[in-house]
Amino acid sequence: MKTIFTCILLFVCTLFYAQEISYNGTVYTVKGKEIYHNNEKVTTGLTTTEKENVLAAFKIEEAKLLEQKEQEKKLTALEKKQKKAEKKLKKAKKELKKRSQAEKALKRAQQKLDRETKKYKRLHKKGKLTTEKDLKYQKKIKKLQSKVAKTKKKLKKL
Repeated sequence: MKTIFTCILLFVCTLFYAQEISYNGTVYTVKGKEIYHNNEKVTTGLTTTEKENVLAAFKIEEAKLLEQKEQEKKLTALEKKQKKAEKKLKKAKKELKKRSQAEKALKRAQQKLDRETKKYKRLHKKGKLTTEKDLKYQKKIKKLQSKVAKTKKKLKKL
C-alpha cells in the first residue's frame, strides 16, 4: 500500500513539474500550445524555431513521463502478482500441514487399534477375560475402528 501511495505521489509531482521546460537557460511553462515565462504569455514573442524547440523539449519530457507511468503500472502489477504467489504458497503450506497432521492422527489411531486388538486376542486366547471384560474390549475395539474410519475419511477430504 505504501509503495502504491509513493508511486502515485511521485507521478503527481512529476506531472506538475513536467510542464516546466528549461531551454537556453530560461524556464518556460507549457500549457497546451501556449508558452509562458514568469506567468506571462511569450508564445508570440518567440521565433518559430524557438517555439518548435521548446515544444519538442516538452514532448520529450511528456514522453518520459508516460514511460515512467507505464513502468509504475508494471511495477504495481508485479507487486500484485508477487502477493498472489505468496498467498498461494502460504495456502499450500497450510494444506500440507493439515494433511500431515491428519496422517499422523490416522497413524496413531491405527496403532492404538492394532495394540488393543492384539491385547484382546492375547487375553482371549489365554482365557483371562470375563464376559464383562470381553464386552468392554469388543466395545473399545469397535470405537477405535470407527475412529480409524473417520480419520481415513477426513484424510481423503484433504
